[in-house]
Amino acid sequence: MKVLARKFKYNTITLDDPDPKWTPEKVKEFYSNVYPELTQAVIMPPSIGEDGLEYKFEKTYGTKGVITVTELAEREEISERDNADAEKEFSAYLANMGIMNLIGTSVEQAGKRIPVPAAMLEPI
Repeated sequence: MKVLARKFKYNTITLDDPDPKWTPEKVKEFYSNVYPELTQAVIMPPSIGEDGLEYKFEKTYGTKGVITVTELAEREEISERDNADAEKEFSAYLANMGIMNLIGTSVEQAGKRIPVPAAMLEPI
């Protein structure tokens, strides 16, 4: 019986098998010292290639936890509402301050001089 040699692929890099007795998880752990992103990689089932077994380490992308498309759409709606509310508040703030207060670099509020945010000093 012939023992098939193992290769490990990560992106476009072919990694040699450091020890045929090691599990693929142990090999991933070994190479994670050089490629830290391997700590979060998934080991794909081996495929039989010309030179033996070939394992692939695939990066995992995303956020912590799982999110459905519906939840993502709801978040987008909330974000859009928050942005609309912020724009209304900013417009009201500008109207309450009056255009003359924007000419200086600060405004007076309750007896204190408060710096005006740079965004408010952009062309009117």
